[in-house]
Amino acid sequence: MLLVDEIHLQQFFDFKGGNIVGAASNSNEAAKSAFAFLISSIVSKYKDVVHVQPSCKINAMDLFALIQRTIRGLEEAGFRVFSVITDNNAITRKAMSCFVEPHQLSFVYPHPCDVSRPLFFLFDSVHLLKCIRNNWINAKSTEKCMVYPCVKSEKVRSDHCDITSLELTSPVSIAESSFNALHSFTSAGM
Repeated sequence: MLLVDEIHLQQFFDFKGGNIVGAASNSNEAAKSAFAFLISSIVSKYKDVVHVQPSCKINAMDLFALIQRTIRGLEEAGFRVFSVITDNNAITRKAMSCFVEPHQLSFVYPHPCDVSRPLFFLFDSVHLLKCIRNNWINAKSTEKCMVYPCVKSEKVRSDHCDITSLELTSPVSIAESSFNALHSFTSAGM
């Protein structure tokens, strides 16, 4: 898997080890962000950073070319990239849409190294949850706030199974208690 993430940087130049650092690769200005490319195996614990690209401002076509070049380099080195995982950023979505003509957002594209292989495009669920949480916490008015409904702990039955007994050992009950704690924290005016 190839993971792509944009990291926002404090914009400045610095002198380290006889070199000036902090420059963007696509501008004479100091870098505002860096795109980090990481690989992660699905069959072992292997993870590694394979490229970091500092940039001032990047457009979708330049990011597409960078993603494509990174995939090709990894494949030439012997890795098999079968998916690209990003946050739900507009630039990364637009860059990924460039894998087909006409440009179209999809969850699967022809692989740039072998069109008979699929290249899956996935969103990182942790980033999505972080965005929801940040938007919820940073909401300025009550009309924009998400309201978490009060869940009663009475027994819920369906025709097929007893949901309550399943919930006691599932991650859902843990998530509910964590969400309730977050809701209490934000309701207290934090």
